[in-house]
Amino acid sequence: MADQFERYTTTPPLHPEPGFIRDARELAEQLGSATSAIAKTFAQANITVEIDGDESSWSQEGQGALFVGDHRNGTEYAPLLAALGDPGRTACYFVAKPFSLSSRVRNALTPPGTRINLPVIPRTLASDRQDISNRDLHWRIMRRGSLPTQEELKTLNANTLQDGAKLVASGHIVTNYPTGGVMDAVKNPWQQGLGRIIQQVPEDARDRVSVVPFRFDDFSKLQLIRSLAMARRGMKPNPQTIMLRLGRQGSINEVLEDSVDGLSSHEITAVLREQFVTAFGGQGAK
Repeated sequence: MADQFERYTTTPPLHPEPGFIRDARELAEQLGSATSAIAKTFAQANITVEIDGDESSWSQEGQGALFVGDHRNGTEYAPLLAALGDPGRTACYFVAKPFSLSSRVRNALTPPGTRINLPVIPRTLASDRQDISNRDLHWRIMRRGSLPTQEELKTLNANTLQDGAKLVASGHIVTNYPTGGVMDAVKNPWQQGLGRIIQQVPEDARDRVSVVPFRFDDFSKLQLIRSLAMARRGMKPNPQTIMLRLGRQGSINEVLEDSVDGLSSHEITAVLREQFVTAFGGQGAK
């Protein structure tokens, strides 16, 4: 990200920092990967991430994939990192607000100098926006004095979405939570950033970059944290299984069943949302 946006995109440190997060970061430095470190940390805490769906299109290093997921729990990134670390994927990037708690935790889990967050800031948070009565009012208050203008925000987000497209095209995994917040992706509207990333994936990569819809069954954040804390103290937590379900997967061209160049970002997002709702809308809360 360009230096001009550093003040907006630098992830604040996590205070206080739980011991198991510090341990996981040190393990990531040893193993060279946050995903491998989280997988090992989960195993030590007796936490299993079980996957319901095909892993063949993304489990091997170098297979580019765009993970499109539900964010209603707020901590899905942790079991997702563990699930990716088990088959040996060494990196995963998350499109997210750089100052959110999720971004701060992920940043704390990664070795210094390692990027894991791809920063985006919603238009609702532009410093020169007139209408400020929206769902991001809390963040506007918390981040007052350090929010970009509408023009800066537009450029910042465009750069990030382009980075996301380049990363998946070059064989990496990028995760996008299309609702733009901690919300149920089945029930809430999706932002167009997902469609914009896909539009920018080079044509020669669209047959090899996979789109992977995912949704975790309900799980307890408190139980997850308790198990990690117990394991750090040398105790053996009770077994815990977190279920990760995958929807219809395929290359970009396969899941869209059309030429990307003939679709707007809104249309691309709408098609993928419809497929997501079809796959997961009948599950209810599990």
